[in-house]
Amino acid sequence: MTSTPDFRALVTGASSGIGAAYARGLRARGERVVLVARREDRMRSLAAELGGEPHALFRSLDLAGPGAAESLRTDLEARAISVDCLVASPSSWTWPRPTGACSSLACR
Repeated sequence: MTSTPDFRALVTGASSGIGAAYARGLRARGERVVLVARREDRMRSLAAELGGEPHALFRSLDLAGPGAAESLRTDLEARAISVDCLVASPSSWTWPRPTGACSSLACR
């Protein structure tokens, strides 16, 4: 028997600013979230504010680092979590921006 995936919104740059605001807004409308950012203390605090597990899972991670995205994917797969909404809210950009880089919200 196949288990039902645990669908969640993935919010990057979620430790402050617009990323944290999106995370709060998504939780307010009932979405469960995965929060990703570098600052573990802020991520832990925001996840607790949003109800902790099972509502808000956090991962302290610099997605710009080598292998970071793959590590996140592997962790989510191991937990049977599927992402159905992505909020890409990077903490900062270097110039020039990477090809195709943007901040976006794409939910159902």
